[in-house]
Amino acid sequence: MIALQRLPLFAYIRVGLSLLMLATLPTALGQFPAMQPVRNLEQLLDQPIAKRLDISQRPVREAFAELSRALGIEIKLSEEAVSYLPYGERTQISIVLDKVKLRDGLRRVFSGLGFDMQTHQRTITTEPLPVLRRMLGPLTLSQIKILHKLASNQWRELEGDVPISIQIEPNDGARAKLEAAIRQAGSEPSAVFELEAATRTLGWHWLPTDQGIVVCRPALRFEQQLDSRISVDYEHKSLEEILTDIGGRTGIPLLYAPGVREQTGRTAGPARFQQSAAPVRQVLAELSRKAGFKWHATRDGVLIDMASGPQPVAVPPGANTPRIVAILRLPLGPDGTTIDFLIREDELPEEFDQLRERMMPVVIDRVREILRDQPTRGPTP
Repeated sequence: MIALQRLPLFAYIRVGLSLLMLATLPTALGQFPAMQPVRNLEQLLDQPIAKRLDISQRPVREAFAELSRALGIEIKLSEEAVSYLPYGERTQISIVLDKVKLRDGLRRVFSGLGFDMQTHQRTITTEPLPVLRRMLGPLTLSQIKILHKLASNQWRELEGDVPISIQIEPNDGARAKLEAAIRQAGSEPSAVFELEAATRTLGWHWLPTDQGIVVCRPALRFEQQLDSRISVDYEHKSLEEILTDIGGRTGIPLLYAPGVREQTGRTAGPARFQQSAAPVRQVLAELSRKAGFKWHATRDGVLIDMASGPQPVAVPPGANTPRIVAILRLPLGPDGTTIDFLIREDELPEEFDQLRERMMPVVIDRVREILRDQPTRGPTP
């Protein structure tokens, strides 16, 4: 079921298989009129939109292509920026602009997706915002929702509506320093840019989570440590104890979404969890599957969040993903349409993995028998 959440300034986002980006002020519905002729793009962007512009749900590139035609300007989406969306180019969005200055409405739409808007003559180009480049994989729908809420408001207007976890050591006065830096950020267009300016001044970084945001110190590049191998053996440990030990042994910074660290302290890990000389990436994947949490690699550490349903898997560029070992094919209707779910090696329950190992030689021998019994065919004339 698709749900709509009310946000300040009449901005909405649809959570599900599509996103609804809307920048609006109260107005009667009507057809979008032609913009007045302008000499340049900057003049056009400073004009208010007189009536509602409504682009219905469609893939992101198609939606912005229609917006481009409606406005009479060229909009170019960078491949890099689109790659951070939950489903890449397949992410579907709806765009609504209504009685708002065009520049403000477009910036709200773009920054709500994590895009930075730049102008050149009669062309608008997009690049990933710095916060997007700190993520090493696609955002989740919930993270996009948080970004959109930040893009639709000033920080002071949120009034604690976006939970924040500040992981700065020592933590004395860190929240007060952040709030002061945000106030000094000046006339930034939204909380997205206020946070970026404030954390840059303080030498910190911020990241979106499914529930809110995390503020942390920049970390040295550590992605290669995810591919280093460790052996672990935990019995009757809490999830926090297990994660803390893995982080301490590997040197990988662990960042927790708001409220999640306390939750991991109350969550029991697997009764027995063992891995022998396994890549850290695989250890985390197996632990997350068994303990019910999510992890997301960022440039500042591994972001720990509690699982709330299937999410796009964040894999750093160039990483070796686990191989696919099974395909679950389900029918979608009487016309023969099916949908395939690819099952990777690290997603198999342990008992199924053992069964696969036992049955593979039997299956291979059977295939050999079938091929041996088939008559040899000569070349087709």
